[in-house]
Amino acid sequence: MAFAKRSIRGGLNKLHAEKVINYHGMVQDMQSVYQKISCLIHPTYYPEGMSNVLLEACASGRPIITTDRPGCREIVDDGINGFVIAEQNSKDLTDKIEQFLHLNLDQREKMGVTARKKVEREFDRQIIVSKYLAEIQNIR
Repeated sequence: MAFAKRSIRGGLNKLHAEKVINYHGMVQDMQSVYQKISCLIHPTYYPEGMSNVLLEACASGRPIITTDRPGCREIVDDGINGFVIAEQNSKDLTDKIEQFLHLNLDQREKMGVTARKKVEREFDRQIIVSKYLAEIQNIR
């Protein structure tokens, strides 16, 4: 595993040096990252439960592009607050990124506002806690 991490990090550093990507490494203050981006792209393909990075990005008013899998699909309304991509499908991913890039500023901002409203409406902590408590009451 250590070799794989070194190999990946080496590849990222190489792409960064070639100015193909802008690799930031470990970031502690994600809010500062969300302020600088137009869209969060999270093409995951492994089981992870509800994706905190997607919730945080939406709460920060950023559209998302993510995979059609549990824990991700619940957060994105395709074409409304972001885009859904097929799992492990590079063509679909690049198509959706291009689709996002062709949106004008007003459309992007509307997606971000919609993303924020969705998180407030469906994923507010008090809503989640209340649902858990209601389920616990049903067990008794």
